[in-house]
Amino acid sequence: MSLHLLSIDRFLKMVPSLKMRMRVLINVVVYERVKDHAKWLKGFNADAPRWESMGGTILQFDGDPNRHYIVFEFSDKEAHDFVNFAKTPTAQKVFKDAGVLEQTVQLCSTAIKVDK
Repeated sequence: MSLHLLSIDRFLKMVPSLKMRMRVLINVVVYERVKDHAKWLKGFNADAPRWESMGGTILQFDGDPNRHYIVFEFSDKEAHDFVNFAKTPTAQKVFKDAGVLEQTVQLCSTAIKVDK
């Protein structure tokens, strides 16, 4: 059995002692289309410190600054909490008020790192 065929979650269940030494990160990928990227980014930066993310990247579409992906890194529990929060009516109102026209939030629990 080769490691590259296993999901991280399944591997850690097979070797529980590694969980104590290894920090598992889960990605949450958010796609958004917004009215005005500059206005949205100002609000995003103001709210970002409240989130339990360990960091992230905003990937903006070439030729359309109002469409982007955000890739957040979370620990397992915080990732699930963020996804659940993002679906609440309260969060949806905040996103709408910030000018978000369309949004998809997706939990990605298995990743493959591609090297050169």
